[in-house]
Amino acid sequence: MLVLSQGLSAVTDAAGFFRIPGTLANLGPVRVRARLVEGMTTLSAASVPLEPQGGQITDAGVLVLAPRGRLIGTSSVQGVNPGSLWEIDVTTGEALYVGTPQGTGQGLSDCSFDPLTGTLYAVHGAATRGAEILLLDPVTASVVDRFVLIGTEIGSGSDGLDWDLSGTLYIGTWRAGFGGLATVDVANDSIATEIQITPPDFIHVSDLAYDATTGQLWASRGGNFPGRLMTLDVATAEVLSTLDIGVTAPITAIAFDNDGVLYASLSGDRLAIIDTSSGDVTLIGSGFGGAKVAGLGFER
Repeated sequence: MLVLSQGLSAVTDAAGFFRIPGTLANLGPVRVRARLVEGMTTLSAASVPLEPQGGQITDAGVLVLAPRGRLIGTSSVQGVNPGSLWEIDVTTGEALYVGTPQGTGQGLSDCSFDPLTGTLYAVHGAATRGAEILLLDPVTASVVDRFVLIGTEIGSGSDGLDWDLSGTLYIGTWRAGFGGLATVDVANDSIATEIQITPPDFIHVSDLAYDATTGQLWASRGGNFPGRLMTLDVATAEVLSTLDIGVTAPITAIAFDNDGVLYASLSGDRLAIIDTSSGDVTLIGSGFGGAKVAGLGFER
């Protein structure tokens, strides 16, 4: 079983005990996350916030593993630990630092798990900072592979991507006057199809999220239209509907869990649940603790 805290990790012994040396005591409370993969099932657990004891052993207590998906966040070029992976606690809204992949100076604008392989994909860049695709280890944040999309011109960059359940990877593309919805041929590191989003007033998308319970692809408008979500026709890239939430804040990231619950990052600072029928917002916790969360991806 792997456990991690502050970007440091350790493996438990046969009796389930672990030590994570090098934990810093001057960064405030820390949380320990344990994760065990058994076949197709992921078991995880987290400790309560702990005050690390300088020069002593800080006891994290007993962690009870249970099957559950994880909400992973990516941070932009702003905030604490830019260009990093974070694990978001959906009950407290806290962001637990996982690590910073090598070579992410342009930030990570979004992430999504391939539902068929469990591989974590992320966009290195943003609407105006490129669109390199990274394959990441979600436990250590190390880079497994990376490629720059080729084929149809990607333009300035991309803010969002997400997989559907059939294994199609959608990505939002952007260049001056053109916002597109594209599919990615991951075998050939290229864009397979790209369609301009219509009408033109809605061409820029900040993030994408696929609802597995309805088969609907959602997008957020980010700072271009604070508080607005929309749904897209994946065949035509036409905007089917819009939804304005009850909080006027840029929705920088969105992700659906397995039950169709929509999580969002508001202004990159705080986690919320958005009711996709009414637009009502339920705020969770008091903030991410300094991380600027630009993307969210739920491990299915």
